[in-house]
Amino acid sequence: MKSALTLLIVTFFLKFAFAQNPVTRCATEVLPQQFEVLLEQWKNKNTEKLGGGTVQSVFNIPVIVHIIHNNEPVNTVNATTGGNLNAAQILDQINILNKDFNGLNADTNLIPNVFKPLHGKFQINFCLAVVNPTGGILAEPGIDRINRNTSGWTAPPYSTTYVTNTIKPASIWDPNRYFNIWVCAMSGGILGYATFPNPGSSGLQGLSAPFGTTTTDGVVILNTAFGSIGTAVTNAPYHKGRTATHEVGHWIGLRHIWGDGTCASDFCNDTPPAQQANYNCPTFPYKTGVCTGNTTGEMTMNFMDYTNDLCMYMFTKDQKVRAQLIMTNSPMRASLITSTVCNMPSTQNEIGILYISNPSYSQSIPCAPSISPSVVLKNFAANTLSTATFSYNINGINTQTFAWIGALAPNSSVSVNMPSVAVPGLGQHIYNVGVYAPNGGTDPYMINNFSNQYFTMTSGNLNVSINSASICVGSSATLIANGASQYTWNTGAQSPSIIVSPTTTTQYSVLVFSNGCQASANTTVSVFNYPVALSCNSPSICSGSFATLNASGANSYSWSSGQNGAQIVINPSVSGTYTLFGTNGGVCTSSVSVFVYVEALPQISVSGPSLICIDETHTITAQGAQQYSWNAIPGGSTYIISPTSPGTISILGSSNLGCTSTIDYSFEMSPCTDIFKTALSDIRIYPNPVIDQLKIESLNLNSIELYSIQGQNLRPPMVYFNTLSVLDLQSLPKGIYLLKLKQDQKNIFFRIIKD
Repeated sequence: MKSALTLLIVTFFLKFAFAQNPVTRCATEVLPQQFEVLLEQWKNKNTEKLGGGTVQSVFNIPVIVHIIHNNEPVNTVNATTGGNLNAAQILDQINILNKDFNGLNADTNLIPNVFKPLHGKFQINFCLAVVNPTGGILAEPGIDRINRNTSGWTAPPYSTTYVTNTIKPASIWDPNRYFNIWVCAMSGGILGYATFPNPGSSGLQGLSAPFGTTTTDGVVILNTAFGSIGTAVTNAPYHKGRTATHEVGHWIGLRHIWGDGTCASDFCNDTPPAQQANYNCPTFPYKTGVCTGNTTGEMTMNFMDYTNDLCMYMFTKDQKVRAQLIMTNSPMRASLITSTVCNMPSTQNEIGILYISNPSYSQSIPCAPSISPSVVLKNFAANTLSTATFSYNINGINTQTFAWIGALAPNSSVSVNMPSVAVPGLGQHIYNVGVYAPNGGTDPYMINNFSNQYFTMTSGNLNVSINSASICVGSSATLIANGASQYTWNTGAQSPSIIVSPTTTTQYSVLVFSNGCQASANTTVSVFNYPVALSCNSPSICSGSFATLNASGANSYSWSSGQNGAQIVINPSVSGTYTLFGTNGGVCTSSVSVFVYVEALPQISVSGPSLICIDETHTITAQGAQQYSWNAIPGGSTYIISPTSPGTISILGSSNLGCTSTIDYSFEMSPCTDIFKTALSDIRIYPNPVIDQLKIESLNLNSIELYSIQGQNLRPPMVYFNTLSVLDLQSLPKGIYLLKLKQDQKNIFFRIIKD
């Protein structure tokens, strides 16, 4: 973060915690601003030496771990409880520190791309002290076991005050020669706390706290948050050794990334401003732009935040520069660089295994026939190491040897790539390694010559898959497995694919093998019956009507009309056949034909006079249907009327199926005045109905007149001189007219229909 102008001096322990969890991630006090002034002076003095963020050597920091226990035996290898942690758990934490501070931790691949160029590797090596303050050889490198009963201390758990004022002064080893770490049970939900580097005789005043002193300097870690094995496995999400990484970060001078204030500074330019402490596992990018100048999101994966162990995995280059400045200039830190307590007393040939770098503890290794381990070998002697012999095995079986040849200078270490060794299958295994015969001679101190590491072989990329299938009774299915080199089915077949013909739904399994690893998978062949009771109604409808087809007897249905479903609605214009397809299980299909009868509507016609004289009775006749109704009154095919006024009769004709049509019959009325009703055999009028010319034949006509139905005289009277008269009616509109003929002084009327 960019340097802030002010930084509050906090005189009490910070106790940040989850709202739902009483755990205090870190109880380290806050550095006063004066320390940053001093650090700037060191930085200016060392600019050329640091070369803009690089160093020329590795800082070796000797570690002594004080294990405070309650008169308990040393924890067994598989123990997950007990305060007297075993050496494997101590070594596991030291390995974690070395990886985290040097960017060798496996989870660096999770660093977001925007932060990868900022990844800092401190070039710090934490080594276990092999001698005590008086020069005696430690029975367990780097471990000081203290029975609190013998020391007269109260029973655990302990407060930070009790640890600082009572336990530390009584148990600390010279902090100028040893990096002191106390591991014990603590109260208040505290995971750990640290002292900051003491500026020494810098001339700054008032800087006694929270800097380490000769009686307090070091780090304190909860005994269930130390390392990633043993008691640590019960303390998720603080079970991967990152509490110690965080607190050691304070011990070498690093601040929290939020600067212990709201968007405050941690005095490292490449850590984006952070609003406050972050917990759990935030998804990146997180809180982008909440603090001024933050354009990337907060660096929640930085070891100096408060996130879960699995969600912190990086330091930055500026944090590295800050740490190197302090390691070089802080008196109580700089003196550690030259400490020799990690070296055995002068001897000609003495070697040891610092740690196993590959595989890491509890590492899950994808399925492989073997592993290729790596160990870090150190030369503790005065002579250059040129040869040594390693012995190694997995699970204590089939021990093999390996002759190492090199040129390892005194007090130097080197990573040794061990020969590949076969892994006997899936599950947890232990890799054991020892080294002896330095330069062909005898090693006087064999206590540090052996190490082991647990790892787990998993199926990894051996992901077997099988297709599933759905078939009809009497059919077969082909099942194909892939992802391995050998296959064994529960049917007994030993091939990647099998053909099966089950009569009922059946589950199949396959066991696969590849490179000594195995995996299994299951699949199901679903068996369905053909629809045997597929049926549908066969409706009869009238033309223009809709029909509903209802299917049954299957799981799903489709139709030749392109429709789907158990019920469809159709509107056919003519009779026809539809095909219904019924399917079970999506694979077994039967079909049935469905005939839909479409009856045409009745074609009704009606006959009767269109002009009716008053007081006359007429019979109207209909045809073209099976049943009739006249003005909604059921009747036969004839209807008798004696109207007194013009009108219209509505005739409804229906078929036996119920299909109906309607037609209207209209008529006009006339008083028929002066009509002389007599025999008309001597008069011929044709054609009637007429389109253009009306012809009249008669021997004794006196005159011819034509009237509209309303009584209007349309032609003047004319004298009949011939037996044939022709009237041109072409210009008249269609309708009913009255023809008046005068014969022997009598008037005769005829109804003429003009089409």
